[in-house]
Amino acid sequence: MSEPGFRYRAPGGAVRIFLLLAGAAAVLVSCAIPDPEALTSEILSNPDSPLVHVRVQVKIGSANDPSGKEGLCRMTMSLLAHGGARTSPAAEIASRLSGMSAEITVSVDEEASSFSAAVPKDGLEAFYAVFKDMLLDPGFRDEDLERLKTDALARLEDPPSGEDAADLSRAILDRMIYEDGPYGRPGAGTPASVAGFSTVDARVFYGQHFVRGNIAVGVAGPVPAGFPARVLSDFKALPTGFTPPLRLPAPRRLRRPEVWIAGRPGAEPAVSIGLPLDPDMSAWEAAALRIAGLHLGRDGGASGVSDRSRRQKIFFLPVSAGNGETLPAAAGAAIEGLRTLVREGIPGDRFERLRASLIEEAPPGPVDGLAERLRARLAALPGRKEDDPFEARTMIFDLTRNDVDRAVRKYLDPDNIRAAILAPDIESLRTGWPPGEIRFVPAADVFRTAPPAPAQETKK
Repeated sequence: MSEPGFRYRAPGGAVRIFLLLAGAAAVLVSCAIPDPEALTSEILSNPDSPLVHVRVQVKIGSANDPSGKEGLCRMTMSLLAHGGARTSPAAEIASRLSGMSAEITVSVDEEASSFSAAVPKDGLEAFYAVFKDMLLDPGFRDEDLERLKTDALARLEDPPSGEDAADLSRAILDRMIYEDGPYGRPGAGTPASVAGFSTVDARVFYGQHFVRGNIAVGVAGPVPAGFPARVLSDFKALPTGFTPPLRLPAPRRLRRPEVWIAGRPGAEPAVSIGLPLDPDMSAWEAAALRIAGLHLGRDGGASGVSDRSRRQKIFFLPVSAGNGETLPAAAGAAIEGLRTLVREGIPGDRFERLRASLIEEAPPGPVDGLAERLRARLAALPGRKEDDPFEARTMIFDLTRNDVDRAVRKYLDPDNIRAAILAPDIESLRTGWPPGEIRFVPAADVFRTAPPAPAQETKK
């Protein structure tokens, strides 16, 4: 798909020669291979901001978990954020952070993890002294690991509700789409894998992956003179090295929709429906699919395309089971809505309204949006322009209805749909599904090493 807004005009004479020479120079520059072991940094100075934002991004995630130790990346990052430093136990650090009104947020996605915090400028030095020790000189104490394991096991073993149930249904959808690939394993781990973690496992994982080439450090806001240089100097003490990108096998292509219904007593019902997208999809196509997602019922802030740090993305289909409608009927309506979109496209007047609603969304201002801008700049995966709210609005402004229709027909094949259902009672959901392959599996079997054998399989 051509990028809207760009047109080529053939230059002539001296201008052509100049452009050829400039192009040759650009090729030489682009051929320079960046050092994969170099520390990445980003500084966004804004004296008007009341807070200094500090963010450390690590270019590894749950997809880097060793086989049989699913959840180890998340547990290791939690130990860094909540387990204390070598010189200061967790309780002491928690007390110091509480006195500063500071909180460190840890996030683990498939291919990136991050630690972030926002503190007043006057408290920056005291905060950074704690933050630096936690990440660069961690304690890895047995008592901290056991405390975090207890919390993790409680979440895994108790019937999930609300967001936890939605997260589990999305994890099942990942398992369906990516099967035995790195994305197909549970990022939170399983009860067996989490129970088996030791501090040695966490130390080894940290030593392998918390290295200079995997780290991106960012500071934004009223940054004091000399502070960024000191932060970079501290993190350059990490060993050199980097983790090569994971090999990601292409998802299996379906000929008809597939549904897995996982039973878990006591769980709230949850459903995730989606289909895999090409990892080489352009940012323009992702922007086009955002309009398609909005047309199908998603709100503007929840694009149809997954926004997690992953190269292989999913287009999520919105499902609404209101007014007593059953999950099978709601899922069937969602899939039929996609078929209609592929067949007929978005009506012209509706397209203009949808696009205008996204364009009119106010992007973060220079102060309010500092944390988001820093996150986008430090994104572990290159070329993700759709993550930048300013870039995304520009793309949407230039998109046409034909651009959206082409992206929809290229990527959104209704027969390649997967639906993951989490339910307390499988028996109540055995009928009423749209034509396709239906698998009923116990939730405990979803994340076995081999793809789960269905307890019952129905082809319609």
